[in-house]
Amino acid sequence: MSSAKNKPQAQQVNSLWVNIGIVASLIGTGIAYFGLSKSLDLKNAFTQGIDCNVNSWINCDTAFSSSFATLFGIPVAAWGLFFYIFAAVVFLVIRSLKNETTRSTWGNILLYMAAFSIAFSLVKAYQLVQLKVLCPVCLGMYVVNIAIFAMAWLSGFRFSIPSPIIKVVAPLGIAAAIFGFGYIFTNSAVKKSLEPQAPNTMELPDDSITQKLKALKTFAATEAQIIPVSATTPFKGGKDAKTVINVFSDFQCPGCKRGSDLLAILSKEFGDKIKIYDHSFPLDMSVNRILKQPMHPFAGDAAKLSVCAQRQGKYWAYHDQTFARQADIRADVLTELATNVGIDAAACLADPTTTAAVKADIEQGIMLGIQGTPAIFLNGKLLPVTGNYDVLRALIQKEVNAAK
Repeated sequence: MSSAKNKPQAQQVNSLWVNIGIVASLIGTGIAYFGLSKSLDLKNAFTQGIDCNVNSWINCDTAFSSSFATLFGIPVAAWGLFFYIFAAVVFLVIRSLKNETTRSTWGNILLYMAAFSIAFSLVKAYQLVQLKVLCPVCLGMYVVNIAIFAMAWLSGFRFSIPSPIIKVVAPLGIAAAIFGFGYIFTNSAVKKSLEPQAPNTMELPDDSITQKLKALKTFAATEAQIIPVSATTPFKGGKDAKTVINVFSDFQCPGCKRGSDLLAILSKEFGDKIKIYDHSFPLDMSVNRILKQPMHPFAGDAAKLSVCAQRQGKYWAYHDQTFARQADIRADVLTELATNVGIDAAACLADPTTTAAVKADIEQGIMLGIQGTPAIFLNGKLLPVTGNYDVLRALIQKEVNAAK
């Protein structure tokens, strides 16, 4: 004989707070989608400003470019998006259900997930403190997480274990579907954003002609600067080419990887008509004096190892494999990459001359006015566009033609 107090108690649901919960979830969905799209833009198109940068402190760019911005290989904003979609679905289900016990099951599960989202927000907020930035998009998501928890609580839900436990299958199944398919889709989008796009597959906006004309006009008005190179500066292309490209990059910068991929395509197309020099400009506080907050903590060591690779005539092998493993870069991976090309990583990193060489590149970049990466100079002129194949090709073609 069962006691009445052992039976699950159904909470009386307040519809007003459920409706507000729906609105909060939809607002969160919009904020998270904005954050996700801008995170992918940073990887895909060398975006320098992402519509929520006010100054060096109130800055989404720094937050979304840091190592804290990803979780299990996809942007943190994507996980927020999945949660908000699930929350909206749960609130809508609760609104439509008549059985109070079933409604309570759905609401209680949402309450647990909302509590976890608040705990997760505290961790991410601490990481922003470490970066010394305020990210408006991130802050918006934290506020929505609190709002969803509050709406679930005010709706009448409490922390309890559903009975029978079989009742959790439906809500957890929907959560698994949203998070699972969302992860697969987003992971695919992230990988695609980092792949080089060949000329015949590069899709351009309808105003690509306008972009070309604007870029050509801006490039023509840009003052050329002298960029010194030495016998040890790594290069590829025609030794005597009159069209010279100087690239300042960071091995942990997604835009730099894409730039390297596009320039590899253009190098094959133009052959000996162009010459590409590679310089280091790691956004790493351990070597770069203009950095005010942490960004790419392993970029400095990656650059130092590239110096040792150049000394052994294996720069491009190291360069290519390091960009290929960009998403995995950490201390042990850099050691592995160095070993692959015959470099003693410990000895290289301990050698003060490698640090001096990297800092010399950085100082040169600072003198040229570089603020971020990638910075690509064509015959001494800083390119206004670096992520659009057609525009890049048009600018290079113009200089090649002028050199004939």
